[in-house]
Amino acid sequence: MKTIYNRMLALVLTCLCAAGYVFAQPQWKVNKPQQAPSQAPLSRADATDGQIYLGYCNYYDYIYPWDGLSQATDCRVGVAIKLTRDKFKNYIGGKVSALRLGWDEQDVNGSFDVFIRTSFDGENLATGKGTGKFGWNIVSLDEPFEIPDVEELVVGYYTNLTANLCCLPKFYPLNVPNSCYLFADGDVDAQGNEIWYDFSSVGVMAIMLVIDDAEGQFVNLAEIQDLRYEHIGLKGEPKAAVFTVKNLGSNTLSSIEITTEVGGQSVSEEVKLSSPLANVDSKRVNLPINYLGSGKGQVKVTKLNGAECAEPFTTDINLIAVPQEVADQYVFRPLIEFFASENSYMVPTYFDEYFMSDFYAYRDRITLVNQHMDDQFMTGKNDALYMMLSLCGGDSMKVYMPNMCMDRTDYLSNLSPVPGTPFLYGIPYPGEGTNMYRNILTRPTFASVHVTPTVDDEGQNLTVEVKGDVTSGVMPEGEPLYLTVYVMESEVESDSQKFWDDKEGEQPAQHYTHYNVIRDILTPFWGKKLEPADDGSYSATFEAPIYSDYNPAKLSVVAFVNRGVKNDHLSREVINSTETAVPLPAGIGTVEMTQGLEMRQGVLYLDGVPAEVYNLAGVRVQSVKGMHGVYVVKSAVNRSARAMKIAF
Repeated sequence: MKTIYNRMLALVLTCLCAAGYVFAQPQWKVNKPQQAPSQAPLSRADATDGQIYLGYCNYYDYIYPWDGLSQATDCRVGVAIKLTRDKFKNYIGGKVSALRLGWDEQDVNGSFDVFIRTSFDGENLATGKGTGKFGWNIVSLDEPFEIPDVEELVVGYYTNLTANLCCLPKFYPLNVPNSCYLFADGDVDAQGNEIWYDFSSVGVMAIMLVIDDAEGQFVNLAEIQDLRYEHIGLKGEPKAAVFTVKNLGSNTLSSIEITTEVGGQSVSEEVKLSSPLANVDSKRVNLPINYLGSGKGQVKVTKLNGAECAEPFTTDINLIAVPQEVADQYVFRPLIEFFASENSYMVPTYFDEYFMSDFYAYRDRITLVNQHMDDQFMTGKNDALYMMLSLCGGDSMKVYMPNMCMDRTDYLSNLSPVPGTPFLYGIPYPGEGTNMYRNILTRPTFASVHVTPTVDDEGQNLTVEVKGDVTSGVMPEGEPLYLTVYVMESEVESDSQKFWDDKEGEQPAQHYTHYNVIRDILTPFWGKKLEPADDGSYSATFEAPIYSDYNPAKLSVVAFVNRGVKNDHLSREVINSTETAVPLPAGIGTVEMTQGLEMRQGVLYLDGVPAEVYNLAGVRVQSVKGMHGVYVVKSAVNRSARAMKIAF
């Protein structure tokens, strides 16, 4: 049997288990009703992926789904797994010679009638019979079965059961040795019996198709299960990407040739694996992608172990290739977005102790935006929440608080434990963010953005002029860029922060200092479409009010150029960003809030001393009631003056 098996490829076909499926109890219940049961037995049509269903048995001796196995006489039952096309598509055309099955009763031989169908209710396309002993058994089919190009296959078997003796796979996770659908690795118990380890601990059941491979078409076979790569790179240069590769063939893989194709050009490179990849195993492998040009392309596995693949496995890519001479003209400033909420007690710990410890050293080279969700600092109709959902591919289960992302894309340096998102789960601990920041600062870019904010003499209106340029011919043809502009305020004091000094002791801190809060969005949230002139330059002007609850000394304007929201959620890169402080009105060196200022019976006092108020033109103001803005407040006694942002 081992000789036969060594000439064949065993394809492990698995399915997820769930609590609540039929399982065998140590002692079968004897429950032979005198009348027909009120509950109908399960039919094949009721079966789902991996579920045990009834084959046939005596009229009164049904197996119910919730009470274990209840019967008094012998019967036959079946086990089946439904395989969706993605599980066998790489083997279409291959010939199945046998099924590999498990038997867990050491003292009784098994009897199997195996089958393959295209649906639970369909006819048998392949059958076979065989007996087996404890352990794995190969049951040959009556005739070889060629895997067809269909949407699903149902693979399974019937077996004879004897009253009070169970020899079925137990789908309910028991996590004990010698369970019949598990695997063995040569271990034996004190009596010398082979020990089987429970597959249920990883949630799968194993029935294997044994495929003849006389022509060697499945000897070297692999697929790319996942690909993480940076979309922007230097033109003509290779860059390492992280491929998750699964070995589907019978040979152990020692080398892989990867081919990049973009815009009619292709480059291939063979990589020797640092450790071999065995049959059925998956692993992450660093393989090169070459930035041949901008636009959509493909990467292909073209050789395995030096042998050409008959049908290369292919996956799509979308690149932006920046020529070196273009990259030399620009300095890239990344955008970090920190997602927070006043309702999360974890925000202060993560932001103050972990995030800022790394970010502080890069504060002049990286733009920070604090996106607030579901609190007083959120924008629009909770824009940040909808953006976060969008960057998670719409999967609300991947929304964690607090969180952060870098340039709205999936950097390799951002090893997100939340698959399919550009987010870190929480915030890196001190020291972990430093390497990520260093890596993203080296990314090439091909566009600039500059901001010039001005404030009117009354300190009540803000004008923002944005200029920059975009090098033509770098972006994929026909794809525009977008400009997003925020008015920001740093160190915003809040007295409604809902967090605790420690997680266990519920002691509200009552206040918290928020950094880089969005005060106003001067463009659509996802940006205003750029319309560069023929020379690549662009400009835009925006106006916004400065409200009374802003601190003019803490205001800044953030602007960034980004790809559009119509790209997939891992391809919305920020091309460049900038941040510029908003200047104070002319003649004002410092602006303070209204601490120490109060009104008593119509008289204004500053630090307990009567005060005089002047506007920025030097004209004394008799009444400031309802006239919010920036004023010079002088003590009428000691003549000390202070610029203040006040409103009554």
